[in-house]
Amino acid sequence: MRWTVLSSDILVFFPAVLVFVALYYRQHANQEQAWALAMILLQPALMLIDHGHFQVLPLLSIQLIALHFIYLQSVVSGVYV
Repeated sequence: MRWTVLSSDILVFFPAVLVFVALYYRQHANQEQAWALAMILLQPALMLIDHGHFQVLPLLSIQLIALHFIYLQSVVSGVYV
């Protein structure tokens, strides 16, 4: 794995997933939140395709941030992200 991919994971993707899980699973137990976080971060398609071949993870992170804004009922912000 290249350092650019790892740094984009740490700076953009991991925080986006943390915010998504915290908001989407806020009424669930902490154990369920941890399970959902692990399932998203360790998803095999992300590891094989995004990290190994295409390396388009920043685009996926931007999509998660846009979904976060849309989930918060701010469609305009979600469209412009």
